[in-house]
Amino acid sequence: MVVLWFVPYNPRFWFALFCCLVLAFKSLLSVLWVFFLVRITHLGVLSFSLAPKFFSEIFNSDPILMSFQVRPCGQSDFSVCCAIQSEVNSTNPLLSLIYTDGGTEALQENLTYHMQRESRYPDVHIFCVVDTANQNKLIAFAKWVVIDGQTANAGKEGDAPNQNPSTAGEGTASMNETSPAATSPPSSPLPVPPSDTNGALFNHFITAVTPLRSRHWTQKTLILDDLCVLPSHQWRGAGKLLLQTFIDFADEQKLPCYIESTPVAYDMYIHQGFREVDTLDIDLGRWRQGGTAYRTSLLYREAKGGSKTKS
Repeated sequence: MVVLWFVPYNPRFWFALFCCLVLAFKSLLSVLWVFFLVRITHLGVLSFSLAPKFFSEIFNSDPILMSFQVRPCGQSDFSVCCAIQSEVNSTNPLLSLIYTDGGTEALQENLTYHMQRESRYPDVHIFCVVDTANQNKLIAFAKWVVIDGQTANAGKEGDAPNQNPSTAGEGTASMNETSPAATSPPSSPLPVPPSDTNGALFNHFITAVTPLRSRHWTQKTLILDDLCVLPSHQWRGAGKLLLQTFIDFADEQKLPCYIESTPVAYDMYIHQGFREVDTLDIDLGRWRQGGTAYRTSLLYREAKGGSKTKS
């Protein structure tokens, strides 16, 4: 400012200086706006990306994401995972009708039982996210299954994950308590509901979705069975960490991926390279007064380096 004080009065000089300051201010605002868009895209709020690669170092230093750690689930984690699943179910228009109020204590025990049994299949993989900055609190989990298209479409009855533990006798299923090396993965992402759930709606959904699954489960495929994030920790990156782990696993195995997406998560999956191959609309008005159509989107991602076989 001292230097400018001794500059002789020249309208052109001051006008040029004013223009330079305005341009510099606008450039700063543009950089801040792009950074804001990139950041919320990185956290999964937007369905498109404006992030150039040189921003990656900024994101890798995000203190929130640095406190999130992905690891395989252990037996002691399953009850917590199912509690998260029940809480998420209570916010989903379809699942809140099937599992009333997110599910009873008996339902959570049932889900835990099934998860413990499913975890013994070599083609079932269950991972979770813990927050290391919050006493390693488990805040999210995902389960994916490698299926053989022909086996899945055969619809064999008696697979353990599809039987209610209150009715399935020991040793009657393809995997029993003494056979952890069984190789047949579960053939349905949803377990048979206990008697205290809406069995009619459950069966309606399964009846409607089964032909669609048969249409797309024609080869060995990696299926995202569950991805649940504790509602209090949603939109902070935990879901994207699990999804990226799922995609990395598929790419390592050179497998295509299949997801049945809720409307809330649809944009995140599309942003990660999935594309819609089918839709299923359920009229919830048949089960709840004032209910509207609920859409489940069937999404597909080709195997890394593979040819596009879906249309």
